[in-house]
Amino acid sequence: MAVLAGHPVVVGVDGSNESLVGLAWAAHEAVAEHRSMRLVHAWEVPVPGYVPVPASVDLVRETAEEVLAEAVAKAQEWAPGLPVEGRLCHGPGARVLADEGAEGALVVVGSHGRGGFARLLLGSTSAALAAHATVPVVVTRGTQPSEAWRAAPVVVGADGSAVSEAAIAFAFQAASRRGHGLVVVHAWAQPDVLVDEAYAVLAEAETRQTEGRLALAESLAGWRDRYPDVDITEVVVDGHPVKALLAQAQEQQASLLVVGSRGRGGFSGLRLGSVSRGVLHHATVPVAVVRPVATV
Repeated sequence: MAVLAGHPVVVGVDGSNESLVGLAWAAHEAVAEHRSMRLVHAWEVPVPGYVPVPASVDLVRETAEEVLAEAVAKAQEWAPGLPVEGRLCHGPGARVLADEGAEGALVVVGSHGRGGFARLLLGSTSAALAAHATVPVVVTRGTQPSEAWRAAPVVVGADGSAVSEAAIAFAFQAASRRGHGLVVVHAWAQPDVLVDEAYAVLAEAETRQTEGRLALAESLAGWRDRYPDVDITEVVVDGHPVKALLAQAQEQQASLLVVGSRGRGGFSGLRLGSVSRGVLHHATVPVAVVRPVATV
């Protein structure tokens, strides 16, 4: 067997269909990167303030063990030949996954699992994990695994920040593995103005367009040479970054939408910015949230 990459792909599993989709995505990624897999299932007594009897605790734990065993069996089927480890942990899902994921190359979760509301595209565990994990987090979508996720371009947001640079690095690696191109999006929001300021606005728009293309060229400097196999499409648009990224992801039917944890204008104390939060809540394709220190 070839030598495995250093850090595992960590996956949150809970027995739901959404969790199964995340597991399938993670298995494909582990095979592509030749990484081991670590499957994590967090369990706890679900009623706050309730003091359970030992029998009820045993029942919850036994159910959790069954969920984890079934997930491990699926992972071994989808990633044959790769080591698959199952870990049963007691505690809140987001905290457990953040702790376990700290040793991984990335953490993968479904959009929401058991207890989530169907109308919400992002559950509480995946939202909290994206906000607090120290490694890249991928949130998958839907209730059925799809091979189409890998047979389409990767879309990434770029704004010239250090966070954006980390996202671009992650996106180039992902695009190179998939072989279907990379769409790099730089967007800005034009302020509302009065009609008599139209000419000034047009001039400003041209300036912003030029500045945007220069910023994008600077963000991509060196990456083209490092990944000559990746076909790059540059998109510079006047519009809100969230809307621009979602539109490109929809148009491309993207295999992955990559964003930094926060971009320009973010507060250093916040782990998740408005753009990454907006994309996570509204995207219909898998989303990767990447931090500056992240490497894969």
